[in-house]
Amino acid sequence: MFSLIIVLILLFIFAIIAILIWPVLGDGSECLPNAEELRWLSSTAIANDEKGRQSFGRASLERRGGLSVLKLCGSHYEMGYQHGILLRDDIRGGAVPFYARPTENFPPFKHMNAIMRKLLALYFDWTIYRPLLKCSPRQYLAELKGLADGSGLPFAEVLRGNMLSDFNMNLIKVLEKKALKKVGETGCTSFAAFGKATTDGKLVMGRNTDYAGGGLWDTHQTVVFYEPDDGYKFVSVSSAGLIKCNSCMNEKGVCLGAHFLFLNDTRPDGVSFTFLEMDIMKKASSVEEALAIVKQNPRAGAFAFLLADGKSNEAVVVEASANHVGVRRPDDSIIWETNMGTTDEIKPVDVLLRNGIGKNPIARFERMRMLANENKGRINPQLAAQFMGDHMDMCSDSLRPAGGIISQASNLTSAVFSPATFDFWVADGLAPVCNNTYTGFNFVRELSDSDPKVEPPTLAPNDYVKTLDYKGLRKFYEAAVKFMIPPTDEEAALGKLEEAAALRPREAVYHRMAAKLSFRLGETSHAAEHLKRALDCVQSPSELAQTHLLLGFANDLLGKRNEAASCYESALKVPNSDRNGVLSAVNPFVLADAKKHLQMPFTANDAKRIEISFELTSKYDL
Repeated sequence: MFSLIIVLILLFIFAIIAILIWPVLGDGSECLPNAEELRWLSSTAIANDEKGRQSFGRASLERRGGLSVLKLCGSHYEMGYQHGILLRDDIRGGAVPFYARPTENFPPFKHMNAIMRKLLALYFDWTIYRPLLKCSPRQYLAELKGLADGSGLPFAEVLRGNMLSDFNMNLIKVLEKKALKKVGETGCTSFAAFGKATTDGKLVMGRNTDYAGGGLWDTHQTVVFYEPDDGYKFVSVSSAGLIKCNSCMNEKGVCLGAHFLFLNDTRPDGVSFTFLEMDIMKKASSVEEALAIVKQNPRAGAFAFLLADGKSNEAVVVEASANHVGVRRPDDSIIWETNMGTTDEIKPVDVLLRNGIGKNPIARFERMRMLANENKGRINPQLAAQFMGDHMDMCSDSLRPAGGIISQASNLTSAVFSPATFDFWVADGLAPVCNNTYTGFNFVRELSDSDPKVEPPTLAPNDYVKTLDYKGLRKFYEAAVKFMIPPTDEEAALGKLEEAAALRPREAVYHRMAAKLSFRLGETSHAAEHLKRALDCVQSPSELAQTHLLLGFANDLLGKRNEAASCYESALKVPNSDRNGVLSAVNPFVLADAKKHLQMPFTANDAKRIEISFELTSKYDL
């Protein structure tokens, strides 16, 4: 009997070890091409040509300012391998390895102990990444395998790194149950205008990709020109190692801007929206063909696409979940999208809308509506670039460096497309990249290797960059990078916030963020000083209530219970306005915690759990 127990224990231990080391996602070897193609690739070397470009067989790489311009062609494995080998160092030092380890790099997981992080990583491999892998079209897995082989990264790491959005989408159900917090910070703003809305009647599309990874994605921005063997040619504005086509245009003049939606109708056993983007670029010659691709596929996650066609001056927004698809048509020659459901099919499953939160996407949606309508008849590429770098906060009715503004602090890609002429412009620089100069390209001339001259050659950024506010924003960006990107340095991040606050002492965001970091570092008196200064700054009603709440936390930690209670009461007394709905309302989580801590003092243990989000998407900011 004793021997049997020992054997059972050993079997259990071996089973646990097998589970922990079993390659759940495999190595992608089943996606390898034929032996002849592999031999050809292995015998090819990187060369430098007379134009200062690097080439690898039929592919090439050149640098234009801070942008990598990558031209790929062939099978999907071949294009992935070309991408991987030409941008090997950029990929290994860029966003892919960071995105591939959500339990190590994103809250709340990264604050857990090592064993729990390992178990969660294994759980996510089985429940999210593996179903995505099993439902992925083989040709796109072949491209990821080629990327892995070319860059020297493991296939599983490249897969996870390219599936972060799908991973986040499939956590939304859990988010609504409050079992986990959202991983990563995702936003986006797109618009299209045509006909009587533009100066020449031609379609213009502006596109911002807002995403976690500032300091990694933006430092390795890549404009990728694809010439696949099995479809249309297209261009994607992305980052090294990512095959996401969040901002793209194909040879038929079809453009796409992709958006994360916060829906609870999601599942991992469907086709990734990343691969649907690729399918649309390769196969769609019209908006209607693009819509058909979205509708006919089993879909993983929850997303929206703004689709535009420069040939026919057509544009739509398609919003999709696992079981529903909604389509919204233009409003008098203009259309726009952010990150909330706007169609009857999708609104009922939108987590933000049904919980009365979501100031950020609603504010951006309303601001883009305002900009497009106020400038109807005058919209051109130059004005589109101004839109994408806009800093007006609809919640406080003032210019702000961060928050519910189109120019998100997490803006990593910004592009303007003129698909009728195949011209497009890409913002070059650090986040928010939409505040930088846009470099011009022409899709047709780039692929024919002729003079890439575009008129105008560049687009100027929004005038916000000429203000002292922008200097403070640069320090805010540096603080965010210090806080998020390994090796993280919270003290250095706080120092950068102090510099931002010194440049713009009337900006509440800098003071609140400095206070939250001070709480984390045990510097309560310092936090209180910042919060007192924030009370005198211009801010929205919800921000003001949050500032009172945080000051209450500081007073509780300093042993000043009466002062703390007074702060909580002040938070509860901030008037809720119904003038702008959610935009003027006080965040319900702020009110709930003010009521809670009126009865129960805030403690040092509570302080360790304060959310810090430089994208201002913590629960108090929603």
